[in-house]
Amino acid sequence: MRFHVQWVLAVLCTVLPWLPLQAAEGDAPVPVVLRHAGTDPVGFVLAAAVSQALTAAPEFRQAGEGGTPRVVLIVATVDGSVEDPGKQTAASINVLYDADTLPLNGYLLSGLVQVCGITRTEACAQEIMATLLAAVTRLRTSDPELWSAMQPR
Repeated sequence: MRFHVQWVLAVLCTVLPWLPLQAAEGDAPVPVVLRHAGTDPVGFVLAAAVSQALTAAPEFRQAGEGGTPRVVLIVATVDGSVEDPGKQTAASINVLYDADTLPLNGYLLSGLVQVCGITRTEACAQEIMATLLAAVTRLRTSDPELWSAMQPR
C-alpha cells in the first residue's frame, strides 16, 4: 500500500506543476507571501528551492506582507534526523488566504507534512508547489468573492 501511495504522489508531483492554473480571462498572477521558519540547513535549501519555483511560475508573484489580499505559504522546518543531523528536514507546509481585514492569520486552505532529504529538495519544492496550485485552484472555484479580492481593480 505504501508503495502505491508513493507512486501516485510521484506521478502527481511530476504532472501537476506542468498543468497551467486555469486562469479566467484577465486574471492576474496570484500574490504569494513565502514565510520560512526554521534553522536547519536542509530547511534553508528547501525554502530557497520553493522561492525559486515561485519566481519561475507565471501563475504566482511574490508579494509583500501587507496590502492586497494574498496567499501565504508557510514552510516550517526542523532537522529530521537525530542520528545524522543535517541530512534531512521535516517540513510542515500551510497555505493560507490572508488579508489585512481578516482576524489572526486568515483562512487555512491546505496543509502538507513531508520529510525531505538533501538530495530531494527540488522534488519536495515541486510537491509544495503542487499543493499551493491545488489550494489556489480550489479557492478560485469554491469562493469567487475571496478570489476576486486578490485580483487588481
